[in-house]
Amino acid sequence: LTTADGAIAILAGSTMGGGTTVNWACCIPTPPYVREEWAAPSGEHRLPQFAPGAEEYGVAEAAVSARIGATEEGVTHNKANRILLDGAKAMGYAAKTAAQNFRVPDDEGAGWSCFGDRDENKQGTLVTYLLDAAETGRCHFIEGCCVEKIDFETA
Repeated sequence: LTTADGAIAILAGSTMGGGTTVNWACCIPTPPYVREEWAAPSGEHRLPQFAPGAEEYGVAEAAVSARIGATEEGVTHNKANRILLDGAKAMGYAAKTAAQNFRVPDDEGAGWSCFGDRDENKQGTLVTYLLDAAETGRCHFIEGCCVEKIDFETA
């Protein structure tokens, strides 16, 4: 749902592919402070392989970025984003184009992909990893389930 001028959007629903299906295409590496939280030995998650600088996580994150085609190349900014970038640079802030996962970054409809992407331009989970899995014939998709815990000790 959006206002008539498109200024405000309210998204509701469910889909396969999760956040990579309904978000815009901006691909930002996991910030170190988030990885620290995930890795903290006394924290909720206790995943040391996610610690900042951990090679395993860095290799995995790079592989995901490559598979979904995340790149800064060819990104065309709309007027609002150009103003934001130019203003940040003029004020001395570090600002750069973030990687995006579009098959065709400068496609006319790329900026509207959060409302649906029947051309599969945005290379999110739905058209990459889930499609890869489906094509193997060795996986099953379960709709409407909720995962409460993944036990790495007994998996």
